Amino acid sequence: WEIIEFDFTNQATGTELLSIGLERGWVYNMASIFFNFGTDGATAGEKTYYFDDVTFGELVLGTQFPEIVKLNLYPNPSNDQWSIVSNDNIIMIEIFDLQGNKILTFKPNHKTVKISAANFAKGVYISKISTKSTNSTLKLLKQ
Repeated sequence: WEIIEFDFTNQATGTELLSIGLERGWVYNMASIFFNFGTDGATAGEKTYYFDDVTFGELVLGTQFPEIVKLNLYPNPSNDQWSIVSNDNIIMIEIFDLQGNKILTFKPNHKTVKISAANFAKGVYISKISTKSTNSTLKLLKQ
């Protein structure tokens, strides 16, 4: 691993000034990461890149990070039911099929939730699990 720091105080060639974007009401709410920017794939060759902990700005003294919510899902794949265990109360679960159709919503407000898979066809489903502090997405597999 290596730590890479970028200084965004100077405008990059070919980009609009930050002040102009702010005047026009542009929202800067995401980062794009390009590995080997400016190098085509044939030149770079096949590579695998991993990244972790992207942060912006300096850490202010006294700042506290929220507790990371951990979710455990088992068994997965399942024939009859999934169990989801969290270290924080699960306030809502939404389940979607792969076409994006919402097929189930419930608000358990518990740390342990069991979801019956009996009425699900075999396949892959996406669950959006919400706690007070975060939203997580888990893949559910029905055998």
